Amino acid sequence: MIATDKCDVYSFGVVALETIGGKHPGDLLSSLNHSTSHGTTLEHILDKRLPYPTDRSIEKEVMLVYDVALTCILTDPKSRPTMKKVSWVLSR
Repeated sequence: MIATDKCDVYSFGVVALETIGGKHPGDLLSSLNHSTSHGTTLEHILDKRLPYPTDRSIEKEVMLVYDVALTCILTDPKSRPTMKKVSWVLSR
């Protein structure tokens, strides 16, 4: 395996999804399959140990990070965004 910028963006996606969902990488894929097939809401993906955001803007920000993280773990590395793009989207 060769380390590339697409590996870095994949790693970012995994860490972001683990942080939001509180799941081990092995459990991550099965929970993603469940959440994407049943409509993704913050209630379905947020780690139950974390307090649910009471501010709608924070809820939107967490969902933005979740959506960006999903694009970072796409199977085809060529379909993944660059970290520059990820940074730009998250800083808007």
